Amino acid sequence: MLKSFLLRTSDKLYCLPAPLRVEEADDVQPSHVQRIISMLRTQFRYVIIDCQHVLDANTVTALDLADVVFVVSLMDVPSIYCTKRVLEVFRKMGFTDEKVKVVVNRYDKRDGVPLEKVEEVFGTKIETVLTEDHRAVLTSINMGNPLVVSQPKSALVKQFMDLAGQLAGQVEMVAQNGKRFSLSNLFSGLLGG
Repeated sequence: MLKSFLLRTSDKLYCLPAPLRVEEADDVQPSHVQRIISMLRTQFRYVIIDCQHVLDANTVTALDLADVVFVVSLMDVPSIYCTKRVLEVFRKMGFTDEKVKVVVNRYDKRDGVPLEKVEEVFGTKIETVLTEDHRAVLTSINMGNPLVVSQPKSALVKQFMDLAGQLAGQVEMVAQNGKRFSLSNLFSGLLGG
C-alpha cells in the first residue's frame, strides 16, 4: 500500500512527497513517521529523509530513527551560528559524532572563513565540503534533470559521489559477475542516466 504513494523517479529511485496541502501535514503524527520509516526500511536498502528546519516531534522522531544525520551548513556567520546551536541540541539528545555529520554546502574559499576555524566553532570535523557551482545547479534545475545527468563532469557531482560513497561505506563495489564498477555507474543507473 505504501508504494502506491511513492513517486518513481527512475528504475530504482522512489520519492515519498510531502502532503500537497499544508493543513494535511498537521495530521501527521510521530507514530505515523515511525511506521512509514519502518516500512520503507523493509523495502529499500537506503532511506534518505530531507527534514524540515524545525525540530518538531515528527522531525525528532525521524532523526532518532536515522543511522546517520547530515547537518548542512553554509559558511556565512548566521548559518555557522545556527549550525553550532543545532549540534549542541543534538549532543544534548545523545547523538554521537558518529551519527551526526556536518556538510558544508556552497563553499567558496574566497569567502575568507577557514574550514579549520569553523570546525573549532562546531566542536567536530566537517565531513564533506560541497563547493559553490551556481551555474551547474541552475542548469540542472532548469533542465529538470539531476545534476549527475545534466552536469556529469562537474566537480560538484564528484563531491556528491564521494559523499554517497561515504554514506554507502565504500568507494567501489564489485558486481556479481566480478566486474568492478564505480559509484558514478551505480548512480547513473539509479537515476536512469
